[in-house]
Amino acid sequence: MGESKVHMFKDSKSFNDFIKEKKNMVINFSSAQRESSTQINPTFAKLSEEYPRITFVQLDVDDVDMLTLGFDLDEIPSFYFFNNSKSDGVIYGGHSDLLTRRVEAFYENIQYTQGSETPDWAK
Repeated sequence: MGESKVHMFKDSKSFNDFIKEKKNMVINFSSAQRESSTQINPTFAKLSEEYPRITFVQLDVDDVDMLTLGFDLDEIPSFYFFNNSKSDGVIYGGHSDLLTRRVEAFYENIQYTQGSETPDWAK
């Protein structure tokens, strides 16, 4: 297995600078103090290796709380999806199977909408 490609940030400036050039992204709002977050982090890291056209970002809400403004964080972890820099859905909670299926579908969608090969579901 390769190295995790999850990008982590401790402040809003570095995060904002980083995302300016990123179009397809999954942001994991997590907390090192919550078991549901720490349990799903290995799944998130594995997905970052498997889907290189998606940028995976992890933000600990205890460290970067001002970044959470503007995001509805009813539950931690929360996973926000961005396709072409536009919001494309959210998943609340640490459900590995649901996150994996959603990332797979998201990847198929960005492959299709950005001129790559036709996804399996559209053949």
